Amino acid sequence: MGCFNQLMPVIFYGLLSILVVVLIIVCIKLIQTLNKVNQTLDDVNNKMASLNGLFNFVATTGDYIDDASQKVIGFLYDKLNDFVNKKKKKESE
Repeated sequence: MGCFNQLMPVIFYGLLSILVVVLIIVCIKLIQTLNKVNQTLDDVNNKMASLNGLFNFVATTGDYIDDASQKVIGFLYDKLNDFVNKKKKKESE
């Protein structure tokens, strides 16, 4: 029993030191992985910023086309409405 009481703390401390070393290695690998992820996100943000100008151009162009088509449709609707109203006036007279 005396040998067991002397051997058990040595085994326990040995396993504990191995666990600490493994945790340190895992933390270092995790930090390296996070740095790579951070670099990847920075690259994605830079590429999105460069495409942001293109998206703004497309949105602005779409707005102009929409405004122009609304004006054309409004003009055609007014002319058609005037034409129909003239016919109704002639028929009522």
